[in-house]
Amino acid sequence: MDTYRITPAHDDPFTVDASNVNQAVHAATNYAHENSVLAGPATLARITDDGDQHIANFDLDGHTLPQTWGELQDMVKATRQRALQDAKTTTDYPCHYSRGVTLAAEDAKGNTVLCAGDCWDLDTTLKAHRKTVARLLEVFPDTVKIWAEAGVDSAESVYAQNMGDEEPWTGEAVVLIWRRGHKGVAN
Repeated sequence: MDTYRITPAHDDPFTVDASNVNQAVHAATNYAHENSVLAGPATLARITDDGDQHIANFDLDGHTLPQTWGELQDMVKATRQRALQDAKTTTDYPCHYSRGVTLAAEDAKGNTVLCAGDCWDLDTTLKAHRKTVARLLEVFPDTVKIWAEAGVDSAESVYAQNMGDEEPWTGEAVVLIWRRGHKGVAN
């Protein structure tokens, strides 16, 4: 098993372990989708005791930013479904309900500058969404990534939930929706 360094043109380098080059590219694709690494040109190098050995340039099949309001809505819908599935696999409660979708943001160092708990909700119209992103960038000028985060709470029943007898954040999922320097629906 060898370790390979993948250096995407639009994101930070990462490593994968694989038996051969084909498996390394496959592992890089999986990693890119799971970690919202942007799609695009990348280099593949085998890490050796003597340093990185360049193997190939390739097109990384990774995450793509939404270019239209419809694409953003589809991403959010899929993210809500992943959050619901997360809740169903982490709790035995039969009743699950959405906490909504909020925005989270981070700076170039990976520090959270806006967390989902700050309750900047994802807007319901493109015009409002663009205004919110512009405002977020005014308040947090070091922002380089914006995520949409879906959350799910669970309870024994709707009645229990209405009475406040619930388990919060039993499921969550995030999707990268904006990246500084990249064209997307919010620009």
